[in-house]
Order: sequence, then C-alpha cells, then structure tokens
Amino acid sequence: VQAGFLEETFSDYDPARKDLWAEYNRPWDYDHIMPQSVVNRWAHDTTDNQAWLWCIGNFAAIPLEENRSKNDREDWQYYNERKSRWPEIFDVEQITSSYKEDNADDGGLSFRSAVCKRFIKLYTKLYEAIEPLLSL
Repeated sequence: VQAGFLEETFSDYDPARKDLWAEYNRPWDYDHIMPQSVVNRWAHDTTDNQAWLWCIGNFAAIPLEENRSKNDREDWQYYNERKSRWPEIFDVEQITSSYKEDNADDGGLSFRSAVCKRFIKLYTKLYEAIEPLLSL
C-alpha cells in the first residue's frame, strides 16, 4: 500500500548499493502510529491493546530520521502534513483521536476499533492490487 509513497519519497534509494547504507538497510522505519508509551500508560488490562499495538494497522513507514526524532511521543505532525496526498497511509485521525478517548474509561476499545478499521483498509488495498492475479 505504501509502495508509491516510498518510491516517490526515496527515489534515490537503491537497495543493491550497500555502500550508500549507513547503519541501516533502508531510509525509512516502521512507526507505531499510537506510540507504545501511550498504550502502556492506560490503566487497564492491555493484553488486547498490546496485540493491536503491534498490528499492521498501527504501523506506517516514515523516514528513519523522522521516526527516531519523534521517538515514542504522541506526535502526528508528519502524518497530518501528508494525509491529503496519501490518505490511505496518513489519514490516521481515528487512531490518534482514540488517544484522549482511551484515557477516559473504555480500556482501549476505541483504539482497537480504529486500528482494526485501518487494518481492513490496508488489506482491501492489497487485495485490490493482487485481485487480477487471482483470476489467472
């Protein structure tokens, strides 16, 4: 789903050129949209929350430097600045709005629901991409 974004953002990246790699093998990193520190702060049983925290619906590839600089903070500026161009990747408002809601008393239900919805959107896009191959 993020192939177009990665190709456009990192057009000069060549995985075959190991001499261009620094201490990593790609110029992007996979970011938790809802940071682990936030989920861990919720004063509820987080077993289900942890499963959704590590789900593809809560991850997005962003530049390595961006991910390292935001670290484990609730900082969604990078997403917000790009959601009009790449809504399927960066429109994460449901997940980020669950931040305040889940601090109330729903035990992470709105977070899990938002991640599940994004998960379904991502896999729908994947299925649309591979569907022509399934009929061969």
